[in-house]
Amino acid sequence: MPAISLAAARAALDASSCDPTPPDGQRRPHILGHLGMGGGPQRHMLGVIRIPAGSTTGFFERHDGGDELLLILAGRLVFTVHAPDGTTETVPLAAGDLLLIPRGHTHGAEIHEDVEILFLTPEHGNTAWSDDPAHPPRH
Repeated sequence: MPAISLAAARAALDASSCDPTPPDGQRRPHILGHLGMGGGPQRHMLGVIRIPAGSTTGFFERHDGGDELLLILAGRLVFTVHAPDGTTETVPLAAGDLLLIPRGHTHGAEIHEDVEILFLTPEHGNTAWSDDPAHPPRH
């Protein structure tokens, strides 16, 4: 896969299905490519997404197919990560921060400023849900 600059990732956001907002109001990530990682059959998706402030209330996801890596391109948010052993970690993030979420850890975010995120996430084994009917799962 060719190198992707941050400028190219932002251009993909501007030209992607993320804009304009689809009729259901849910913005979808723009997948830039797929990568085989770890020498096994698991593939990861490389993509970008723009998420508005306050739009993730009650939203959670878990990736049982592998780790997820997030690079915050713009904005400010706080991630809450729940480990399978019951421990919880709260991680404030801003533009330029990188977060690795281990396989099988449930996570959600409180978005304080609109964010742009470059993500590397497993293609399979993903679960998403929402505890808030006003904010349905994004995928």
